[in-house]
Amino acid sequence: MNSLRRVIFEYLGIFLLFTSIYLCLFHTPLLISQRVMFYRGLGLLFIATFLTLILLLTFRNKSKLNFETLVTSIVMSFSINIVFFVVFPVTFERSVTMYVLNKLNTSKQTQNCQGLSKSDLEKDFIENYVIKNQAMQKRINEQKIINMINEENNCISISSRGRSFLDFSRIVERIYSP
Repeated sequence: MNSLRRVIFEYLGIFLLFTSIYLCLFHTPLLISQRVMFYRGLGLLFIATFLTLILLLTFRNKSKLNFETLVTSIVMSFSINIVFFVVFPVTFERSVTMYVLNKLNTSKQTQNCQGLSKSDLEKDFIENYVIKNQAMQKRINEQKIINMINEENNCISISSRGRSFLDFSRIVERIYSP
């Protein structure tokens, strides 16, 4: 039982170290020029993997850390962090739901309505989320960066890569839809 506790402690410790490094990297200027949040996060994840590996290899003899445990725990840490990153921050950054919930949370309540009317929400969404926050331009820029769309002479069109992605997404949708 002691060896099981030790392995659990090692995995947890490495996960916490890895995650701390990863989260700290977000607060540095590293890869700040990458304007697509997903790609910056992915790049920082690989940097965190490399830094954690270097740190653990440097102190491996002192900690008597088994090499297989070291590698497996880094792979596990990478996997958990990428899942969390994609499910939460990336989704929140792109989410209409998050915008609506935040808007309702900060709206002024009246006697007749404890939030906003549907038409007020729609109007605010278009004026602020779409126009003021330049949501459409943001998505156009992202899709141009990753070659999903082309823009020429003020005309935006889907690229062959974009079409391939849509074909792939339809296959995934069929697999996961009831």
